[in-house]
Amino acid sequence: MTSISPLGGQGEDLPEPLRRTLDEMIADAEKELAVHQDRLRQMHRRRRRRQYRDAARRAREHSRAGLFWGGSAACTAGAVFALLGMYDIAMELLKVTVAAWIAAASATQPPRT
Repeated sequence: MTSISPLGGQGEDLPEPLRRTLDEMIADAEKELAVHQDRLRQMHRRRRRRQYRDAARRAREHSRAGLFWGGSAACTAGAVFALLGMYDIAMELLKVTVAAWIAAASATQPPRT
């Protein structure tokens, strides 16, 4: 960082108006730095919130897909049990299939942003 070298090499030797001007410049620079740091913090906070929101949306979408595929697996297993003549188990798996598909269909769709 470069610094303004005071006249004569000593800060105390500066005339009062020039010293006040330098103090005002330093104060203005500190205010500007504080504003910049606030903006940076807000930007990081917004990015973090956006990442959390996106992760939650992905989790909701994947859970819907998981319900659908779980229901599909139950349907396949039910068909196998029906072919083997185990109709009690096949009916229970069919109930699980329908419940899973209804749950997947009725899960709230996340809003598109």
